[in-house]
Amino acid sequence: MKSSPVLDNKLLESLGVLDWGYTEDPIPHSLNHYERWTAENHHGPLAYLNDHRKYLRRDLRNVYPEFQSALVFLFSYQNAKKWMLENNKNSVAAYTLGFEGDDYHHALRERLQKIADTLSGVNTFLSLDIHPVLERDLAHRAGLGWFGKNSMLINQKEGSYFIIGSLLLDKKLAIETSPVDVDHCGQCTACVEACPTHAINPETRTLEASQCISTFTIELFKDAEAP
Repeated sequence: MKSSPVLDNKLLESLGVLDWGYTEDPIPHSLNHYERWTAENHHGPLAYLNDHRKYLRRDLRNVYPEFQSALVFLFSYQNAKKWMLENNKNSVAAYTLGFEGDDYHHALRERLQKIADTLSGVNTFLSLDIHPVLERDLAHRAGLGWFGKNSMLINQKEGSYFIIGSLLLDKKLAIETSPVDVDHCGQCTACVEACPTHAINPETRTLEASQCISTFTIELFKDAEAP
């Protein structure tokens, strides 16, 4: 993990942070890709990705008008995933067990607040995936990884078993920005071959949400057949 005089690395490690990054760029780099994906209805039943909040995602200042910069953190659930693989327990998503059984939204809100409390003279807005923010793109802009063929953010050292949480700030910090990572997938198609419902389109580097097991598990389990 990189060091900075602004952040306490021991605190970050105690909170399960794998890596972190910093950016001052409010505009998603993948915006056109996202808007084309929704325009072609690949988001399927996930209507919240294509309603009025779609336009809020175009600029972080639509969500937090005072935005000047962002700190982006990768919170690990690797231990839970490792345990599930070793014990052949793959019936639920690993992140459901990765935060001591708590809903990760609650757990990470508390952790982000602990980090925010260490930043003096800065107002913060805590951002998780419940907010209209393209959080993978924000992490990408902060130099934390690239978009895999499954559309997930992949970190070179840590893979993708993490949840992204961010602090949007009303000031710029004395932290150097990192270069945006380049694609490292090459000819690899492991994620495409592993997907049991063939939801991933390697040509467009995204997926059909209606074919995705997580869509069924989280959104549709009461109202639809499993993909």
